[in-house]
Amino acid sequence: MEKVKKSKKHSFIKGFIIFAGSLLVLAGLVVYIFDPFYHYHAPYFNMKPVLTMPEYQVMGTIKNFPHDSSIVGSSMAENFDNSDFDKAFGCTSIKLIKTSGTTGQLLYYLKEDLKRNEIKNIFYSLDVSALEAEYKEDFPDSSMPLYLYDDNPFNDVQYLFNKDVICKYIPYMLALSGDPSYNAGKSYSFDSDKSFSAYDAILHYERPAEVLDSVPESEYKPIVDSNISALKEVVEGNPDTTFYFYIPTYSCLWWDNAYRMGQIDETYYAIEESAKELTAYDNVEFYCFIDEEEISDNLNLYMDAVHFSPEINNWIVGQLSSHNKAYILNSDNIESRIEEIKSYGSHEIEYSSSILDN
Repeated sequence: MEKVKKSKKHSFIKGFIIFAGSLLVLAGLVVYIFDPFYHYHAPYFNMKPVLTMPEYQVMGTIKNFPHDSSIVGSSMAENFDNSDFDKAFGCTSIKLIKTSGTTGQLLYYLKEDLKRNEIKNIFYSLDVSALEAEYKEDFPDSSMPLYLYDDNPFNDVQYLFNKDVICKYIPYMLALSGDPSYNAGKSYSFDSDKSFSAYDAILHYERPAEVLDSVPESEYKPIVDSNISALKEVVEGNPDTTFYFYIPTYSCLWWDNAYRMGQIDETYYAIEESAKELTAYDNVEFYCFIDEEEISDNLNLYMDAVHFSPEINNWIVGQLSSHNKAYILNSDNIESRIEEIKSYGSHEIEYSSSILDN
C-alpha cells in the first residue's frame, strides 16, 4: 500500500512538473510570437506595429524593423508621422525617441542604429535643452529593461515569462493593431489626448518668479561644446549618411523662461556653435526654425511652453524636404542669422511679458 501511495505521489509530482513546464513553454512561445516590444522580430501576420513605449521598443525597431532613415529626438519629435518623412524623402523611417532625451541618450540609440543598419537619412531634432545638458554615456541605466538592450539570450526570461507582457501588453497590442483607425506611423505620439490652446500653454507654464543673473560662459560653454563634439564624431564617422539637424520652434513662453532663468546668452551660444561646427560637413544640412514668429507667437499651437501641435511637425517635414533656404544656416549666413535670432529673442521676451504681466 505504501509503495502504491509513493507511486501516486511521484506520478502527481511528475505530472505537475510536466504541466507547469508546458505552461511556461506556452507562455514563452506566446510572448515570442506576438513580441510586443519587438525584441525578436517585426510584427507577424501583417499586424500593424504598436509603438507606444520608446524605452521598451526603440531597440527592437532598430534591430528588427526594415528602414533606411531615422527620426531622432525627444518628445519634440514624438508627434511626427513617419509616413510624412517616407513620402517626402522616398524612404522608410523609424523613430529613435527618448522623452526629455539628452544628447548622450539620443546618440546611444543613433550609434546602435548606424552600427546595425545602412542609414541614408537622419532627421535630428536638435533641442537647445539637450545641448545645454551635461553629456553622459550612462544610458541605458539600471532603471530600464536592460534585457531588451543587450544580446544576452539568458536574461530574456525576464521578458518571455513576464506576467505584464502576457496579460497587459500583448492584449493592448492586439487591440490597437486590429483597430482600423490606428495610425502606425504615429509611433510614440502623445497628441491624441492633449489639448493645444493658449489657455493650456499658459496654464502649463510655470513662470520663474524672478529674473536671475546670466549664467557665466565658463559654466555652460564646456557642456555645450562636449555635446557638439559628440555629434560631430557621429557625423564624421558616417560620411554616406545625410544628417538633417534642425532647431525646433519653441513658443514665446519658452523665450520668457530662458530670459528669466539667465539662459539667453547660453541659448545663443548653443545655436551659433552647433551651426558653425556641424555645417562644416558636406553630409549635414542645418535648419533653424526657432525664430519663426507666426508659430512661436501663436500659443494656440502649443500645449505648454515648448510642445507644439502635429501640424507643426508636418510643417517641419515640408521645410526639410523642400530644402527651404530661408531656414538653412551655413558658413555664409551664420553671423547674420544669429544677429536676427538675437533680435527676435528680444522681441519674444517683450511679447511674452506683455501677455503674462497683464
